[in-house]
Amino acid sequence: MWKFVAILFLASACYAQDDSEIVATADGIMFIMQDGQKVGYRLGNGSDVYFTDFPSEWRKYTDTMFSVMKHGFDIGVAAAASAPAPPVAAPTNAASGLPGFEDLSWNEIESRAVGGTVNFWMWNGVGANRWVTQWLAKRMKERFHITVNVGTGVASSNPGTYGAPQAVAKVMEESKSNPTDGGSVDLIWINGANFKNLKPYAYGPFAWKLPSSSNYNWRSPEMVFDFGTPTEGYEMPYNAAQFVFYCNTLQVPSPPKTIPDLVNWIKGNSGRFTYADPTVDFLGSAVMKHFFYYYAGEAQGGSYSDFIGDFDEALYLKRSKMVWAKLKEIEPFLADIDNGSGGKTKYPASHDKIRDKFASTDIWLDGAYDPTHASTQILNGVYQNETKSFVMDTGSISNINFVAIPKNAKNKYAALVTTNVIASIEGVFTRTQPELWGPLPAYDANSDYFLNSGWDAAFDYITTHHAAPTVEDLTRTRVPELASTVQQRIEADWKKCVMQ
Repeated sequence: MWKFVAILFLASACYAQDDSEIVATADGIMFIMQDGQKVGYRLGNGSDVYFTDFPSEWRKYTDTMFSVMKHGFDIGVAAAASAPAPPVAAPTNAASGLPGFEDLSWNEIESRAVGGTVNFWMWNGVGANRWVTQWLAKRMKERFHITVNVGTGVASSNPGTYGAPQAVAKVMEESKSNPTDGGSVDLIWINGANFKNLKPYAYGPFAWKLPSSSNYNWRSPEMVFDFGTPTEGYEMPYNAAQFVFYCNTLQVPSPPKTIPDLVNWIKGNSGRFTYADPTVDFLGSAVMKHFFYYYAGEAQGGSYSDFIGDFDEALYLKRSKMVWAKLKEIEPFLADIDNGSGGKTKYPASHDKIRDKFASTDIWLDGAYDPTHASTQILNGVYQNETKSFVMDTGSISNINFVAIPKNAKNKYAALVTTNVIASIEGVFTRTQPELWGPLPAYDANSDYFLNSGWDAAFDYITTHHAAPTVEDLTRTRVPELASTVQQRIEADWKKCVMQ
């Protein structure tokens, strides 16, 4: 782990190469400069990383980012020796207990994985694909001589060709002839309904038994359930998404921190908030679900968790009445948005119209499924500098996306080792860097081991911008998604009980 640290921050004098020059900061960070602007940075091994497709407005933020990273690593190197050891399922030289390989140690599994191939089926969007090809694949080749292919290794221009739905369908088809071996899918980026469909065909339980499992809080609700389906060790966390609210602090110096406070704020600030139609817009659905979680749960002496698991129709009908009543109560105070046909609506079909109104300061409070959304918009000159993101103390809906291994995977050793690297702090850290990808990490930011290791400060670069909530606040308030079937029911009833 710390070898990576040492490589990243070796200092160097300023010198020219081609039309660039390398400038070492006081912290020992080597930036590549062209025409007086940062265009990348140099690793200690001499290779260069450029800010390809990285907006120029982010470069000042990147300087801060690297400074915080360096500070965190300095702390981490000093603290590593005294930090408490992370809990692990078994020492790497002891029996792993992994299904089918119970008596093999992790060290033996790594040895058997050497030279293998992993067909990683995933939606290959730009950021995700960049991290997999530029970091993960190289790392696996360097350390284990493992080849990581996106899909089957055959290029495709369609991002969905090797996505989770296609992978699950492939596994189910191939399992008919051989349910335990020989499959062409070794690893899948997955969650939600796709995991529910894969689970009978998935390898496991394995996630708790990998060395990197100590980086995660396996008792947190979003780890226990994947959109209502129990994970039970059949998935390893990949990234996280979490809903945050944000406001312009010039107009809202003390934002509401609970759903009841939000109701009162909306009624006291008519026309300054609304949400998109939940039946067609996922952000509008997220706002509605926050109301459902509170008013069908805590407000009536229960919990949102009462609707996780088997669906209780009678309980739903009893509790949901208050949800629709509260949403109807705030309706007269919601902003009117152009509907694209010359009229107005309280519930636009696209949340983009609401964001435009926030940018023009007509809307004062809004939300996003990306905790760094407001920071990005400030740095790109879209939102005012006084914008600030925050989470609701009554809960902030989040979901985790995972990786899973099919039961019939041909290369299980290599898939397990690759999964362990994906879940490692080093793996998480590299993909959270915005020039590689930038997703929200799913690790346990509040664990004693993590807080004492020095990595805590290194990861804080994600939230060094003043508009972003801290990782600790995000972790503290997370609540999981409901099952997809329950969400569809809520959205349908909203249309009947609120919109009409």
